[in-house]
Formats: sequence, C-alpha cells, structure tokens
Amino acid sequence: MVTPTQSKPVRGMSVKGNPEIWDDTWVKTTCGGCYGQCTIRAHRVNGVIVKINGEPDNDFGPRGGICAKSEAMIQALYDPNRINYPMKRTNPKKGLFEDPKWERISWDEALDEIAERLKKIRAENPNKLFHGGTPGPGSGPDLPLGFGVFGAVFGTKNWYVGGAGLHCGSGSHMGAGLYHASWSIVPDYKYCNYVIQMGSNKGTGSGHSMGFNMRLSADARARGMKNIVFDPICNFGGGKATEWIPILPGTDGIVALTMVNIILNELNIYDAEFIKKKTNGPYLIGPDELYIRDKETNKPMVWDAGDGKAKTFDDPTIGDFAILGEYEVNGVKCHPSFQLVKDHMKQYTPEAAEKESTVPAATIRRIASEWAEAAMVGATIEIEGEKLPLRPVAAVMFRGGQGHTNSAQSYCAMCLLNAIVGAMDVPGGTLGWPAYVAGHPETGRFKVIPYACKDGMLTAGTFMEHKPWPVEESKVPDTFLMKEMVPTASFSPQPVTSDFDKYWDKLGRPYEIEIAMIFGANMIRSTQNREIAEKFFKKIPFTVSFNILPNEFMEGFADIVLPDCHPLEAYCLFGTHGPFFNHPIGMEGWTFPIRQPVVQPQYERRNKVEALWDLADRIDMRGEMNQYYNVYFSSFGGEALISGDIASVRDVKQIDPKKVTQLIKPDEKITYPEMMDRAFKFYFGDKHDLKYISKHGGVSWPKQVKEAYWRWYVDVRIPIYMEHIAELKEGIMENAEKAGIELEWEQFTPLISYFTPQVGKEVTDEYDLYSFSYRDIVHNGTYTMEMPWLDEVSRLNPYTYNITMNAATAEEKGLKDGDLICLESPYGRKTTGTLKTMQGQHPKTIAISACSGAWAKGAPIAYGKGTNFNILLESDFKHACPVCWSQETAMMVKVYKIDHRIEFDGAGGDKL
Repeated sequence: MVTPTQSKPVRGMSVKGNPEIWDDTWVKTTCGGCYGQCTIRAHRVNGVIVKINGEPDNDFGPRGGICAKSEAMIQALYDPNRINYPMKRTNPKKGLFEDPKWERISWDEALDEIAERLKKIRAENPNKLFHGGTPGPGSGPDLPLGFGVFGAVFGTKNWYVGGAGLHCGSGSHMGAGLYHASWSIVPDYKYCNYVIQMGSNKGTGSGHSMGFNMRLSADARARGMKNIVFDPICNFGGGKATEWIPILPGTDGIVALTMVNIILNELNIYDAEFIKKKTNGPYLIGPDELYIRDKETNKPMVWDAGDGKAKTFDDPTIGDFAILGEYEVNGVKCHPSFQLVKDHMKQYTPEAAEKESTVPAATIRRIASEWAEAAMVGATIEIEGEKLPLRPVAAVMFRGGQGHTNSAQSYCAMCLLNAIVGAMDVPGGTLGWPAYVAGHPETGRFKVIPYACKDGMLTAGTFMEHKPWPVEESKVPDTFLMKEMVPTASFSPQPVTSDFDKYWDKLGRPYEIEIAMIFGANMIRSTQNREIAEKFFKKIPFTVSFNILPNEFMEGFADIVLPDCHPLEAYCLFGTHGPFFNHPIGMEGWTFPIRQPVVQPQYERRNKVEALWDLADRIDMRGEMNQYYNVYFSSFGGEALISGDIASVRDVKQIDPKKVTQLIKPDEKITYPEMMDRAFKFYFGDKHDLKYISKHGGVSWPKQVKEAYWRWYVDVRIPIYMEHIAELKEGIMENAEKAGIELEWEQFTPLISYFTPQVGKEVTDEYDLYSFSYRDIVHNGTYTMEMPWLDEVSRLNPYTYNITMNAATAEEKGLKDGDLICLESPYGRKTTGTLKTMQGQHPKTIAISACSGAWAKGAPIAYGKGTNFNILLESDFKHACPVCWSQETAMMVKVYKIDHRIEFDGAGGDKL
C-alpha cells in the first residue's frame, strides 16, 4: 500500500531509492566461447547478464569451473560494435582493406535478393554455390541443422571450412575416424599412468571438450600421471608436462615410428591378442601390396596357424591367427601384414630420428622403454563387474603434430604406437570421443554404435563430413574442393590456393562460383595466406556473410551481411555435432545439453537457422529441408539407417522413407524451439520435452562400461597396414593427371612411414628458422581478441601479442626483447611484430600466437594487436599432405629488424 508520504516506485527503482530487482534468474545453457560447448549457468538480473558460472551438476564441462572465454562472452554479447541489422555493400570494390560503405536494408530486402540469385543457380548448377563456416562462436554449433543442411539440400558439393578445419585436424580426423570411429582422441585420464603428447594441448588448451579435459587432466597429474610433451615450445601443453621435449615442427612422425621400432624389435613387447583380433595384422599381403583375397567371397585371407592353411579373416573355425612368418596361398608368397610392419620399422633408428627431429636418441629410447613397460600388456581391470584389458598408456597428437605435408602418415604413426600395445578404447588407454552410445535408457534412442564394414574394418556410426571408412573410389575432380580425387582427404585448401586456376583450366572450367554464403568464419585472416584468399574471393560476384561481429572477411568481401544471434541469445539443438565430437569420455556420465537464450535477441538479430528456413521458403526448398531433418534425427533413433552423415544428401535420398520418423511434415513451418521440443521427446521420451530440458539444462543418464570402453564389445578391426592407400593410388594418379595435378606419390604407401615435411625441405642458411603458430588458451579464432577482458589479459601476458624466439638464438642474431622484427619466407611473404625471448623454445624456431593481427575497422579493440602468422603461409598442393590434404602450417623464415608494421600499410590508418 502506498501512503500519502510515499511516492509510488517506478520499474527499476525501489521505495528506498535502490534499484528494484524485478528479475533475478540463473539460466542453464552452454558456452559459446569455443566449440567445447561446456555447460554453464548464466545469471541474469533485470534482463541483463551479469555473471557466468560453470555447471556443477553434470560432466559436460569442468563441473563448476569456466575458462576466461566463457566469462568474456558477456562482453561479446553487449559489444557496441555488434551487427544489429541486415546491411548491403555500396562500395563495389572488394579487397583486404576496402571500406564496404554499408547501407542498412530490411530482412525482406536481403532475403529476396539472396533468394533470387539462389533460384537462378540452383536451376543451372547448384555447385555454383560456395558455402562454409567454422566451429567458432555462434557458427559451428548450427552446422548439423543450419548451413550444412541448407547447402546439402540445395545440392552444392562445394562446402569449405574456416580456420579450424585447415589449421586443425585433416590428418587427425581421418586417423581418429579410422582407428577410433571418432573425431579426435584423448587419454583415459582416470586410469592412464603415462601419456605421450605430440603437438597436442589435450587437457591444457585444445578446444575439444576443453572444460572436462582440463578437469580430468589436472586430477590425473595430481595423482602422478606422467605427461611427456613433444613440442617446439613450452607453453600450454609443455608447461604442464612432467617432461617437455623440444622437437622440430613436422618431425613427430619419425619419433613415433622409432618408438614403435624399439618396442617391437628391441623390447619385443606387443599385445598379440589385440593385433590378432582387433587389427588387420593377420591379413595376408601379396607382392602387389594388396590383400590376398578369397576367390569366391573376395574377403581378405589370413593364415590359421592351428590348421596350417589360409582362411577368410572371419572364418569361425580359425584356431590361431598367424601374425608372423611367410606363407604361400594359391602359388603366391605372402606375409601377415604385422610381419611387414615389424620389418618396415627397423629403418627408424633412434639415431636417424635424432638427425631429423633433434630429439636425442637416448631420450627417444628411454621414453619408448618407459611407455612400453607402463602399458602393462596382459593386465586386466574390473569396472562395475566387467573384466577388461588395462593399458594405462596413451599417445595423442593434434594440430601441431599433424599440421604438415606428412600429416596422414604422422598421425597414423602415433595411432600405430597405441595399437601395438592394445591401448585403444580400453581402460587407461587412448580413447576417442564417444563412438558407442547405447541410447537413452527409457527410449533406446540417441543411439550410435560403430560397426564392421568392408573387410571387417571399423566404421563410425555417425560422422561429420564423409566417413573415413569405407573409402570411396577416386574420381576426376568436378568440384572446386577437388576432394573427390583423393577420397581420404578430410578438408581441402582448394580452391583458395595459388594453383587452383591452372587445374580448373585443365579441366575445362565446367562452371564458376557465383554465390558464396559464409557463416561465422573469418577466412581471410584465420585460414590461409590473405593475398591468395583475396584473389579468390574478389572473383565471386555475390557473397553473403552471417556474423555476430564485424571481421576482415565481412568488411572486405561481403555484399550482404546478416546479423546472427550470440550464443547467449540463441537456441541450439545439436551444439556438439554428435557424441563423437566432444561428449564426455570414459565413465563420465552422458549429458545431452541445451543451448537456450539467456536474454532475447535485440534489434533485428536472428537465429541463422530460422533465417535459412525463410530463405528456403523463398526458393521452394523447405519441404526438402524438413525431410533432411527427419532423416538426421532418425539416424540417432536406434534403427539402422544408411548413415548419420550430415554432409551427404545422397544418403538422404537412398534411405527407405519407412525407416524415417516424420517429426516434421513436408509443408510444415515450425519454429526452432518447436523442432527442439519434438527432437527431445523423440530421443528421451515425452517427459523430457523442451520445458524440462530448459529447466535442467539438459538430460543426463549414467554411462555403461560397454559404452565407455567399447573396443572388445564390437567385432571390428583397424588398419595397422593401410592397404586401402595402396589400392587407391593408381586411380588417384590417373585422375590427377587429367587435372594436371602432381602430388608426392610416395606417401601413398600402405606401410606407415615418415616423410620429411615441405617446411623441412626449404631449410637454407638464409632461411634458418622454423616459424609456426600456436593456440593461446584465452583465444578462439579471430573472435575473442575483440573482448576487452581477454585483450587485457593478452596485453599483460608477455607472449600472446608478441613473436617469441629462443633467447640464445635471439642473442646470436643480435636481437633483443622489444625489437620490432620482420619474418620473411623464401616466397617473399612478410609479417612483423615485437620480439619476446624465452628459454622454453626450440632454438631453431620462432612462434606466433594464432589468428592475431587484426585489421578490421569494426573491431577497434583487436585492431593492430599481435601478428598475423598466416600471411607467411603458402597455399597450394606442394604445401598440402597428399593423403589427407592437411595444409602445411609451418614456414621457414629469416628474421631481421624493421622500422614499422608493413602488413598494415594498406589499412588506411596510421602505420603501426
């Protein structure tokens, strides 16, 4: 009641003059700071987010903790430079430093213009659409339901990735898929006692499941787990190591193979049962490097040592698989592949590895011996009543170790190290992100199980992009990506390369890209050399960019910009792509988390998925998208479909419609929340609807032992001998010749081998330093440097915005802390920055924190900070792995003093 002496309080002001609290709410959602997607709680007061905490009640994150990026998401949400309205470019000139001269337009104007152009090219040739993005903030989480679906249904095969793809894991995704049916790998921290990391920040900085990895890794180190880190620089991974071992970039593979040699041929330690039953080690290999196959069934053959004769690999009468020796089948001399592998390893001596990598031979021998003994081959453990092999060792590699022209072979070398001791998806060993999900206990849905396919090899139950197995046949390139020529390729640097045009010319230029739709990515700064990228994107007549904040790509090349929602104001269903991408490992519990708005979108920002639906309506494509969603949701529904693959519309067309649950009718126009509600109830039962999951932040249930450690529960094998590589070689060479493409054909060998990376072939007395970039834990792509808190932390850190070099090397070159220096490549590429010396760095290297060096005018906090490493890179087939197409991410340079920042000369402002 208001008395005569009191004034009635207005909204926002209490009777006593203090702010009225009319809204004080904690909302459970997921973080958008990186693609780890940790579960969080956001505190909203009076409609404004004031605090972010980690979620303590599930395993999908650090259980209460957060990293700096998560808290700084608040600043990105309220950044005054946010894109709030659709905008159209009025400056017809495009380029690195061009002012777009934006003009505000309506959503209808934007979508109508885009739709008109899309209709035209879809009728002519859908491949004229070039689309893509990256698993960065606000973009990647919508891949399975957003632009991935839109492009696939539209019919284009030209799907391109941002920086995370080309600088991340072409080799590791291929290898993890082949060996673990997963997107990446990590030690089983709960039971692991000895980890070898090669170019990996798992547990200290990698984005995949960063929160719970850090938590588990810290616990493991506290209990005494030995963590050996091979890395050119001692920062995030090396700084938490039991022992940091400096190594030259791109030479990890020879060290791994040398360890395999020592373990097999000197220590004679290997898990014979695993090799016999879980690999193609017993498969007989003929002189043509291919399997000896049964004439009737075409199945690979093995030698039954008990019966003394050859049988198909899956013959139930086999008494004992022979893995050593020489045999004769149908008049052809042959050997078990394990015998060939074992003999092949003998060339990799510690002394040879030292010469190539600079890691002392004695160190390699010691680490190999310690690791092999720690593997405890033959040991078992009981978990919840289940008896399983115990192999408490792991060897892992990620972006740094495989980001070179020997990517595929190097990554598989590391996998071979795990395979010989049976340390794969068993307690204590190397685990893939979950490949086996038995389904929710009440429905049996949200189910993914790996299975045996061609030749008994492991096949992922679901995957992003094309599955690593079975591989398709090589084809003459007919897309701008050219990946169909090399079916083992993950992501492609083409067509944003210096050599693309000559290959496309050779193929007769069957079509040209007319529209590019780019979602969240900043390809001009984070992916490849910016001058090469500029040349490609300038030629595209019409480019659309969905984004949250201005960036270099948008300003330089977009014709229309559409304002996306920030993760804190957006719904998202499949924020993690699937369990194989970043769900909790080991016996950590299952959680299917939700992303939901903590605050409602302001101005004219829109969820990109719903915007794409409006666009689909305009080009009569909504019904096809609805059916695609039905297939996608059904692929996790418990009944076997052809594929859960999200990137191949061909699979959708091949699936029997009777097997597909019709969650969305063909002509139905539903909202994103409505689609989420139906999917939740389909997967987890009616009581677990959107309302329930919004309140609880997700749905959680216990993990079974067979899900956590599935390897011995599924009858599958893995290829320690890469027969499919040999089988593909001839066809790839024939098709490459038609396009005028030359690759390093020697790498198409079935015996896992070491090849000197391209960067190592360019060492001279003048260009004598290996330059490389690394991920700073407080940053993710080019997005986070615009956040004031993270910028402040970066400026306080002496390394983030500076170029680092070994202190002794700098002294030899007459350089000191604070010098403005220029790095120049053998190809004349130059970038500059301020020098900061350190002792924990290989003396033959120079390093730069990835993705810094901003020049976008719409990003004033990040502008001019740090050094852009990618300027130094070459982008062509010479600098890409021929097997998986990973881009070479290191470059030889010479270094010298300079008087100003030359890479900002064209930016239009003062020289820095």
